[in-house]
Amino acid sequence: MEDSTCKMKLGVYTVYDKLTKEFQNPFNMPNDSVFLREIVNVLKDDKDNEIKKNQKDKVAYRIAWFDTESGEYENAKKALLDLNDVKIKK
Repeated sequence: MEDSTCKMKLGVYTVYDKLTKEFQNPFNMPNDSVFLREIVNVLKDDKDNEIKKNQKDKVAYRIAWFDTESGEYENAKKALLDLNDVKIKK
């Protein structure tokens, strides 16, 4: 009998701080679009947060793909969005 489970890759994402020259702790999301939507939601939030406070210094990155079947990472480092370019309408 064949295994009917779907092979899935999750994106591994982080935010880079241009001032400190450090990447924040990474986390998984299904894909780039979902990650970018979440970043924009964080910037829209009325509450202060580290990303919003220092938005001009931040860049959103995908750093890898994680294969949920094999448990292996595939390097895929790519800057997706400079948060300084994001303008939120109030």
